[in-house]
Amino acid sequence: MSEKPFPYLIGPETIADAVNKNLEFATFAREEMTRLFWRTVDFNTATSEAALKFSEELRGRLLAVDADVKAMAQGMNDLLRDLPKDPVTLGQKVLALTLDGNKKLVELNVAATRGLLGLGETLVSRAEQTAKEHAEATSGYVAKVQAIYRPASQN
Repeated sequence: MSEKPFPYLIGPETIADAVNKNLEFATFAREEMTRLFWRTVDFNTATSEAALKFSEELRGRLLAVDADVKAMAQGMNDLLRDLPKDPVTLGQKVLALTLDGNKKLVELNVAATRGLLGLGETLVSRAEQTAKEHAEATSGYVAKVQAIYRPASQN
């Protein structure tokens, strides 16, 4: 009695080729996902650093303004204490203190706005760079996947 070979629907070579392609893809995909993860981490780190820098600058400005407000309040107290001695110039001195305080407040707002705009520009620039890197990586990823799974006759 002669043995007949088992009638495979898919040959062992085809199965081995599919397994090898899937292993190659899995390895490549893992590496690419790791790179994507680190690009995202780098972007988030840069965003956090820029926001922290802005916050520290704003905090410093607010502390400086706090000292100015305390000095202005002390100046008002001094004026009120000296009111009986020189009531005529009280209005001029109050106006001068008020104008100086308003000027410092406007300067603070301008500096804070410039800082916020700088933060926005930094974040937009970084986001555009990260998007470009992601697009390039995705294009390369798709090309590599196509190369892995392209039929042997097209390789």
